[in-house]
Amino acid sequence: MVCIGLAGAQAQTKVYQMRGLLNVSTGLDQLAAKLARKRIESEVANHAAWRGFAADAISRYRRGKLCRIVIVGHSLGADSAISMADALNAAKVPVSLIITYGPFQSRVVPPNVRRMVNYYRSNSLWNNVFVRTKGSRTRIKNVDLGADAKIDHFNIERIPRLQASAVRMIRSARYRCRRR
Repeated sequence: MVCIGLAGAQAQTKVYQMRGLLNVSTGLDQLAAKLARKRIESEVANHAAWRGFAADAISRYRRGKLCRIVIVGHSLGADSAISMADALNAAKVPVSLIITYGPFQSRVVPPNVRRMVNYYRSNSLWNNVFVRTKGSRTRIKNVDLGADAKIDHFNIERIPRLQASAVRMIRSARYRCRRR
């Protein structure tokens, strides 16, 4: 695991990032470095780390150390992002933002997620979109990048304009912090 954050500081926002199969999602490491320059704590691991990430987020949220939870995932990591959000939903922990790149499966986003942005290619095997549950107020944006021949499943998370957009979304992610 790679953890990039502020030494000794209380994190009010944390970004949990999950790579795809065989950890090929090196763009997430680039995104973590960009977030660190903006003083936003970020941790990057394999898609299988979602249970540990969920336990960390639940614990930190309940202790008042974490207000805004952001989840980012590529490929199988995108699918794990929804699994993590489901676990947080069961624990009644809100998620400010999820950003996914090329998910393997279409999934239903749990109602504890405030905003979801999914980058996918409609003309590839990774053409999956997300929907919200009935009665949910989650704002979901599925962005089809199929018209851009330079983007494929194996570089989608490394595209500079998508990374810049992710940084902007993460910096503006809001969720009212729980008061003690």
